[in-house]
Amino acid sequence: MSTIVESKRKKPTLLLDNFRFTRDKIINTTIYWKCEDRSCLGRAVQCDLNSPFMKQPHNHEGDEIKCKVEEFRMNLKQRIEDSPQPVKKIYREQIISLYTTSSQITQFTPMFHEMKISLYNARNTSYPSAPRNIDDVMIEGICSKTLNESLKQLSESDHGHLFFDETFKSCPNPFYQLYSAHSLQELGFQSAFIDKKSRDMNKINVRNLYKKKTCALAFMPPQEISNLGVIIMDEYQDIDNIGEFYDYVTNTWIDNDRLFDYTLWQYYHFI
Repeated sequence: MSTIVESKRKKPTLLLDNFRFTRDKIINTTIYWKCEDRSCLGRAVQCDLNSPFMKQPHNHEGDEIKCKVEEFRMNLKQRIEDSPQPVKKIYREQIISLYTTSSQITQFTPMFHEMKISLYNARNTSYPSAPRNIDDVMIEGICSKTLNESLKQLSESDHGHLFFDETFKSCPNPFYQLYSAHSLQELGFQSAFIDKKSRDMNKINVRNLYKKKTCALAFMPPQEISNLGVIIMDEYQDIDNIGEFYDYVTNTWIDNDRLFDYTLWQYYHFI
């Protein structure tokens, strides 16, 4: 059985009968491989898409463990490139799978911290390159469709601050990562969060309402959310211009015809 993996220098390496070969030359559609040990005359040949075969024997023993570890590395990186699951979780699953099939190889495989950089590099190959300036940012197709042209509203905001938040580990299915941008306009919210040390009572109430009350609804029993929402709105009804914020919360998260169902943001049963 043969396998072609990638070396640390990004060169193709052939694993055949527990030996490692580097590519020697290509003539037309035939690939010639030579043993990685420079003192060995072992050679293999691969014609067209057929499996490679030994052309000249080796003068040393093969290394089954080293070849198996290379296969493990290749399969691990390939799965990381193809799967949206966390890298560490994939590594753990692959190690368990290897232990059940070839337990004697497991002790020779590198630990996660020893190959962490190369694994995350493999994950990054599946991501588009980061934009270098605003002209490189292209939002097309379904990604450009937002509720009430919210991207346009963000870009036209007169305020000097936008608030960003991300969710990774707790992001609900079928999503892998969630990154949100907020611009709270004409509610006094921005100044309340920018000036966190302010003792102004209105700003203190804004911070308590948002961080300690509204956000906490995600961890409350689903059947109690509606009643708790009413209690919160009654408790903080004296905040300046708070009506628009309450409309947003109820229309988006709480009402019967809410935009997002509880199953998308509720974590009460995960606690």
